[in-house]
Amino acid sequence: MFATHLTMPIKFLSVFDTVAVTRGSLDLDPESFPASSIVFENNILAPHIERAIHILALDEKRLWLQPTLFNQDTRVTEVWFAGNHSDIGSGYWFDGLSDISLQFMLDNIADELTALPLSVLDYSVLNILNFNDKITFDDIVIKPIVNGEMHGQLTTYGHYSIIQSGECELMLLNVFNNLLNTVLTLCVM
Repeated sequence: MFATHLTMPIKFLSVFDTVAVTRGSLDLDPESFPASSIVFENNILAPHIERAIHILALDEKRLWLQPTLFNQDTRVTEVWFAGNHSDIGSGYWFDGLSDISLQFMLDNIADELTALPLSVLDYSVLNILNFNDKITFDDIVIKPIVNGEMHGQLTTYGHYSIIQSGECELMLLNVFNNLLNTVLTLCVM
């Protein structure tokens, strides 16, 4: 298994749309993709991780970005959000759609999280050396936009998507402190 030498307990692992693609691993053979052993051997989370949430892109069409699921483990919760791989994992700048999944993740770890007020952050230490791009207040503020543009989605109705699977059920989750009700799909065992 990947990183089997690591034994320090990890309280919480959050991952966004984990896919089995690494450089040189584009396996488009329907008999063998996704290559789950690249990320999680036998789709099992490492034993030293206590709890994990995996946020997934419901509308991703590209074969090489199929998610690597690991919901066979009771320590893992997998939640599907409308949008493609980059919509969920923050690949599009200032569209706000990825902030929905980020806010959901933060809400789920709020009891275990110590957050600094934005006013005390020193943005200069967040910048990457030898790059002109700067991290600013706008990059750090979470601004969920429920009607943000979805890129490359499948059939979508309103702000949630319909999938056809006996293993999934739709859940109405109150995500943003009673400000926004978003329908998400939560896969259950």
